[in-house]
Amino acid sequence: EHESELKQVLGDTYSAHNLSDDDVMVVGRNGILISGRGCSRFEPLLISYLTMICRERFVKYFYARIFLMDEALRKIRHLIDHYDEDPNSIQAVRKLMAEVSRAVILLDECLLYIEESLEHCVLTGPSDEPSLKNLDSLLNSSILHQSLKRKVADLRKNVKGASVELTSIQKMTTVISETYQSNLVETIQTSNHQISEIQKNLDKSTAHVAILQTLFGGYFVMQIFDRIFGLQYNMIDSKGASLIPSYMDSLRKILVIPGIVIILTFCLWFVVHHAGFKRYFRSLTKNSLVKYNWVLRYDLNVPISQQKLKEMLAYKYVDREVLERDDEGHVRKRISYLEKDLLKWRGHPPQIELEYNESIHFLYKVVFLMNRDEAQLTAEDIHNIFVEDLALSKVISLEQSKSIIKRYSFKDQENQQAKEKLL
Repeated sequence: EHESELKQVLGDTYSAHNLSDDDVMVVGRNGILISGRGCSRFEPLLISYLTMICRERFVKYFYARIFLMDEALRKIRHLIDHYDEDPNSIQAVRKLMAEVSRAVILLDECLLYIEESLEHCVLTGPSDEPSLKNLDSLLNSSILHQSLKRKVADLRKNVKGASVELTSIQKMTTVISETYQSNLVETIQTSNHQISEIQKNLDKSTAHVAILQTLFGGYFVMQIFDRIFGLQYNMIDSKGASLIPSYMDSLRKILVIPGIVIILTFCLWFVVHHAGFKRYFRSLTKNSLVKYNWVLRYDLNVPISQQKLKEMLAYKYVDREVLERDDEGHVRKRISYLEKDLLKWRGHPPQIELEYNESIHFLYKVVFLMNRDEAQLTAEDIHNIFVEDLALSKVISLEQSKSIIKRYSFKDQENQQAKEKLL
């Protein structure tokens, strides 16, 4: 009738033993129950058995952790064997190696603790009382203690083997990294050689096009000159009549001078070629994307006034807005706008890209896209003009602008380097 009550405490019962005429022990899934007169005398033996059971449970979980570490090592081996299939495999291998290395260090420390615990563990020996001898023979704490020592010795071998394998994998990873870098260098050299060949062919094509353009311009000018002045290669027709129109009689004396027609043709050729063709070619390539051949990037990392920045951008020609989310979950906004003030930028104005965070009001960096051939300012001047513009718009404070200008001042850097050399 008390079976349900026992199950609530012990779970499923496995066995029951009579320790004496007055004492009984019931073993269940969740624990052990001893009842009888003066059962407190069994407490030292039970505590010794309980300490062994706790150590055994720890060793059991330790084995599970060893299996997980072996699985990570097998995964690293697989990535190393197939590193040429995935360009990101080296990074994944290094990340897994760092995790396994931390696990090996932690397991080694835990194993040292359990070894010291088993070495300094003192078990309670049985007395001459028959009931205590019966309990000790049923619990077998000493046998469990010896079994745990053997298991810990096996775990020490497993951890040492994992450490040796990790060292071997580190050497393999170093070799693979060097091989990958050498292959990358060879690929870059091959690409550079191909680019050089392409550039040579492009230069040849450009020269050919320039020659054809010059010849076409000369032929075009000669035709225009011939049509305007009524000249032909034969100045007299078959009947002996002059081919020069009557309205050109006043210039006939000049045109018939040897070499005058050629000189005038070359002069007109020069004017049309430089004043006409080249300007027309520049107008065609004016809006090309290749015009931005000078890129300046600055990391500002300063707090800003969001409202003042919006007011400043309201007077700019914003052509692009992009929202991105970084690894930390913050939303970054990237705005690109084109300056229009030719006087302030002393020539062709740059295209400016800003990257900032609206939630925390923080400006990360700024990028300037300019044409080096048309720019008359240095990189420091461009940076200072932009920072002063932010300060005048009250996007940043005056102290912040001075600090930023000083941070990227080339003169201050040279002075600092000179001071360090003197010291």
